[in-house]
Amino acid sequence: MDSDTKIVNLCDLNGKDAIEIRKEVFASSILEKLINIDYFVMFLTAKLAEKFNSCLSINGSAFLIKKSVLQSVGGFRRRINEDTDLGVRLGLKGFRVCVDGKAITKVPSNLKDWFVQRERWSLGGAEVIIENFWKIVRRPRLWIPYLFVFYPAMVGFLLSLLLPDSLILKLLYFLLPLMVFLSPKLLSLTMLMLFEIHTIKNLLAILLSFIIWSSTMMFLARKLRYRIDYKLLPLYYFVYSPLWTMICITSFFRVLILKLFKKEIKVKHWLT
Repeated sequence: MDSDTKIVNLCDLNGKDAIEIRKEVFASSILEKLINIDYFVMFLTAKLAEKFNSCLSINGSAFLIKKSVLQSVGGFRRRINEDTDLGVRLGLKGFRVCVDGKAITKVPSNLKDWFVQRERWSLGGAEVIIENFWKIVRRPRLWIPYLFVFYPAMVGFLLSLLLPDSLILKLLYFLLPLMVFLSPKLLSLTMLMLFEIHTIKNLLAILLSFIIWSSTMMFLARKLRYRIDYKLLPLYYFVYSPLWTMICITSFFRVLILKLFKKEIKVKHWLT
C-alpha cells in the first residue's frame, strides 16, 4: 500500500491468490474528477478481468497477495511499473486475482503532475507489454477485457470502420476535380455532398459509441455505488481518454525503438 492511500473497507484473501483493492478518489477539481472516472474504469477493467479469470495489471497503490504466490513468480522485479509487471506474471501463470475491499487514494492535482505520472505509467506499461508481447497476444482473455474498457475511444474508431463506406465515393473525390467539362458550381456542390456524407458517417459513429459507453458507465456506477461526475463523461470520452490513449501509443513505439537500439528507458523525476 502506498503512503498516500487509506484503506476504507478491509478484505482478506480467503483462499484467493491476490486481490486488487477498489480505489476511489476524493475529488474536488475537474482534473481530479476526471481521474476518478479513470479509476472507475480501472475498477471495471479489473472486475471484467476477474470474470475472465485473467490479470494484466495490478494497481500498486493498494493490493493483497499471498507471500507464497509472490515468491513463486519471483517477487518484485526491477521495472518502471513493478505492479504492472507483477500483474502480467500472475496472469500468465494462471493465478486468480479478485477485486474486493475499498481504498481512498490521492491523485495528481494539476496537469503537469498528471503528465509526469502518465508518462511513467505508459513507459512502464509499454516496457512490460513488449517484454511479454507474444505470450500476451496468444492469450486473448488477458488483453480483451482491457482494450475496449480502458480505451473507449477504440469503439468509435472501429464503428467508423464498420459503417459502409463506398469505394466509388472515395474515387469520386479524386475524379470529380478532373471533370473540367462540368459546371464549377455543380462540381463544388457534389464535392460538398461527398464531404458531408463522410462527416455524417463519422459523427454517427462517434455519437453512437459515446451514447453506448456513457449509458453503460452511468448504469454500472449506480449499480456498483461508485460516485462519478456524469457531467464530465463527454470531456472524459472526447478529450481525456483520447489523450491518455495517444500517450500510451507514443510511449509504446518509443520504448520499442529504445529496446531495438538497446538504449536505456529514462523516466523524468523517477528512481528505479
